[in-house]
Amino acid sequence: MRAFLAALALIATPAYADGFKDREIAFQVLNAADAATTCHAVGSGQAVEGNPLAAAIIGKRPSCGSVIAFKAANGALHWLIASELNKRDPKLAKTFQIVSIVVQGGVVAANLRFVF
Repeated sequence: MRAFLAALALIATPAYADGFKDREIAFQVLNAADAATTCHAVGSGQAVEGNPLAAAIIGKRPSCGSVIAFKAANGALHWLIASELNKRDPKLAKTFQIVSIVVQGGVVAANLRFVF
């Protein structure tokens, strides 16, 4: 699990994210890493869901299936928003994606304390 998460972190580095597609891939990889680390932390009893929106929808101690479903929906919504923004204003889409990557990266980094 640790090697897998380390590989995901390397793949999702902001330096890799040069274009729209690359930034979206970076976000989605971090989104998957968040799901994996959340499943581990909640499943092992070390933590509860810390995202207030997620906790309101799937609960403080969700099943791994609920976490994955929530994160899949979150990833799809992110892609739809980013795609629409990119059609209308590519600079705004880039800003949205970069902010998303930074926030999601921070969440994954915070979750890693439960994995390592």
